[in-house]
Amino acid sequence: TLSEEEIEALEDAVKDAQDKLDDAEEAIDALPDSDKKDELTGELADEQEKLDLVEAEAAVKAAEQAVKAAQDALTAANNDAFITPEEVAVLQAKHDAAEEALADANAKVGALPGSEAKTGLEERLDNLENITVPGVNEAYENAVTDAENALNDAKDAVNDAEEALEAGLEDGT
Repeated sequence: TLSEEEIEALEDAVKDAQDKLDDAEEAIDALPDSDKKDELTGELADEQEKLDLVEAEAAVKAAEQAVKAAQDALTAANNDAFITPEEVAVLQAKHDAAEEALADANAKVGALPGSEAKTGLEERLDNLENITVPGVNEAYENAVTDAENALNDAKDAVNDAEEALEAGLEDGT
């Protein structure tokens, strides 16, 4: 599992590497046509492919973590008999984050040239299944109705007690 700090450090390292690859490409493009330019262009392409693989691997890892976080949230929501509106909102957010991570990973893996590494990443993605966000369940709705009814009964009883007190005080007894 990558921490948020590790993910940020990785993203920074990838951005820095891409910037340097772009600078190198500009410098190589400025060279006159020659065997050396062809050699450097080939090396640059190899380095770009390595960086693309690093990005794809990181994206797959992020997707795995996002799907696991969604699955863990669903498990936690199902630990009691109720699925509350708040839990549905949390689950929807986790689902959406996982979908975004999966789309990003699929795009990055899809852009890789055919290789054993790409096949392995595709297999990992194929094994990921995002959650289905449940709706608020009937047990929760029934429990809310029961609680509201119980509270209304309590309010009525308090009102009756207040009226009995007022009646007793009016009688002067």
